[in-house]
Formats: sequence, C-alpha cells, structure tokens
Amino acid sequence: MTFTVFLVLFLFVLLGIPLLLVVGLFRKGRKEPAFKLMIVVITATIMWLIVEGFSYYESKSGNVLNPSYTWADQVTSTKESNLPYLHNPNMNWEGLSHGDLAVLNADADPYARKVQFKTDSDGFRNHTEIKQAELVVLGDSFTEAGNVNEEETYSFLLRKFLGVNVKNLGVSGYSTPDELVVFTEFGLPARPKTVILQVAESNDIIENIKYYNWVKGGKPPREISKVELKTKDGWKLASPTFRLYQKLFPLRLNEWSLQGIFQDASGRNWITRFSQLPQRIAITKNEITGWNVMKGSILRFQEICKQNGIRLVVMVIPDKVNVLGPLVSSKTEHLNRLKLIPEELTLAYLLKDYCAQLGVGFVDLQPELTKAAKQGKLVYLPMDTHLSPDGHEVVAESLAAYLTTPQ
Repeated sequence: MTFTVFLVLFLFVLLGIPLLLVVGLFRKGRKEPAFKLMIVVITATIMWLIVEGFSYYESKSGNVLNPSYTWADQVTSTKESNLPYLHNPNMNWEGLSHGDLAVLNADADPYARKVQFKTDSDGFRNHTEIKQAELVVLGDSFTEAGNVNEEETYSFLLRKFLGVNVKNLGVSGYSTPDELVVFTEFGLPARPKTVILQVAESNDIIENIKYYNWVKGGKPPREISKVELKTKDGWKLASPTFRLYQKLFPLRLNEWSLQGIFQDASGRNWITRFSQLPQRIAITKNEITGWNVMKGSILRFQEICKQNGIRLVVMVIPDKVNVLGPLVSSKTEHLNRLKLIPEELTLAYLLKDYCAQLGVGFVDLQPELTKAAKQGKLVYLPMDTHLSPDGHEVVAESLAAYLTTPQ
C-alpha cells in the first residue's frame, strides 16, 4: 500500500466514518449525541491538522534534521580563528534522528530513534558544565555521537565504568589538527589525567587534507554543504502519520547500491547500508598530505601531554563496512565483491606503529566490534555510518579495560 492510499484511508477513518454516523444519528432524530460526535470529530481533525502543520513547519525550518550532522545547517561560525566552526552553545534539540544514509537518499529511516541533543556553554555535547575532568575525549562525530542519546555514548558510559568525570569535546566533521586546537583551548583547562584521541578510519585522512587546504587558503569561513530536502521528504521525516504508516506497512526504500541484511542475535533482520566499499588505506600520493598532518598533530598532542603529565591514548574506530560488511546477507551486486583488506594496509596498522614510536597508547576497536557483531550485536546504526548504542558500549568496555590495565 502506498502512503497516498494510506493517507486517504486514514482520513476516511478520522473523518468519513464519524461523519456518516453523525448523519445517521440526525436522521434518527438523535440530535444531542449527533452534536457531541460532531464536536469530537472537529476536535480530532483540528488536533491532527495542528500536529501535521507543525511537522510541515519543522521540515521547512530545517529543525527536523539532527544538528549533529554539519550539513543540517545548525552550526555557527566560531569566534576562534583557529577553528572552522562550533555548535551553538546551550543547544537543546529533540526529535527523531534519521540515519545519514537515509536522509542523504531522501528516505525516512525505518529505524529512526528519538534523540535529545544538548550542548554546554562552549558548544560541546555535555549535559552539565564540566570544569574539571580526569578524562577528556576528543574526536569527530563518532565521539560527539549526536545520533544516539548522551547516556548511550561511550564517553558517558566511561563515567560509570571508571567512576571519574569525563568531558566530551568531540565535534562532527573535525580532523586531528582541529582536535588539537580544541584540546589546547578547552581540554587543558579541565586539567585531565588522561586524554583519548579518537580517529575515524572512514574519513580522517580526507578531513586532515581539508584542514590543510583550509589553513593554506587563509582560514576562510568554512562552507558547509546543506542537505536540501524536498518539502514532502522533510515533512515525512517529521510526520506522525507517516511514522504510523511505516509501522503498519513495510517501507519501500529508494535504491541504495551498498545494502544488505544483518540478522541480530534475536533473529531480527535489519536493512543495513554502507557509505563505501572497504578502503585500501595505504597512503597514496594523493593522501600523503593528510597522513603527514595527522602524524604532526599526534606528535604535538604527545608533546603537550608530556609537558603536563597527561596520558595520551589514540583510539581508532573502524569503518562500518569493514565490521558489518562481511556479515550481511542478501547483498547488492557491489557488496558481493566485498573483500577484507589486508591488515598491513589499514590506517590502524600504520597508526599503531607510529604511536609505538612516540610512546603513545593505542587502541584498535576493529577486533572487539567485529567480535560483538559476530555474536549478533548490531554495533552500527543500520541506516547510518555511526555507532549504535551497542557499539558505544563495546567501545566503552574496551577503553575501560585498557585504561585500568597496567601497560
């Protein structure tokens, strides 16, 4: 059943059937119950129109998109000339968080979750103001983790597992040198004993190249590509009626070239999308700049940490396709060609060697996330490139074990 047919039937149930009953009551001379039913019908219709009108307004204003995604256009230029942008301070957004691989394809995510996204007075994702913290975490969208609730993030879980204050200084879209600036400006004042620097296998080399070009170009205002949704697509993302339709009928998604089915431990099947095929992370001529920028930033991180008696740990989050790709069935043609990349060609392998040279702690999350996925845990959000609550729990447990084990 298409959504248009469903909407017609929905309106018939909401308006048509009650109005027929009203007419029938009038014909039988039962005017009082007819008027009462008429009032109920009018009230229900007005309430429905208000809700859907608000959904339409939200889609037009852009507030339907999770502000953690930089392309949601809900970030502000920072006054700090060394950073390209920061989130607005004291932000409080709540809504359904649709996966980036759904929104970018004009789909309503069938697994969208209600998420609250709050920022502190500096624009970072901390529900309270944290002046001092024994542990500071830095990274990009995997650390900011705006697509899950804050209490589900690995930084929040570390508070419980370690019993210490943890300050989350992750920002979506940031690169290693961005995070170095954040550390010096916002991390050091918290006087941490340990700093975790998260690196994303999927795009950090590219983001480092972007940073290099941004600095080389004189640090102009960063252009943020906003996702332009058609009015009907934006409305669907916010519409309660469309969400009801999704629950009652299987959703027909638009075509996506990298997609398969992941079955979890309970036997539930999840449509699972990927942003790319497994990448050969060997640093090519085009990527050597990004690798050098990353290495230089980590070296400077280590120098600052050493001067301040801080323990530095670099943590790598693997690309989703390298964890879940081999485990999905009913693959598209592209995923049928899936091949695991040799370990020596991964970013994690290169970083592990470099961190060993510097005497920096190192954690590769690929083994633990893969182990959990093979046990039936959906460790990444199905229609998104980022970690699920289960994935964050695996990361937090792995980090807690590493930090409490004598090295």
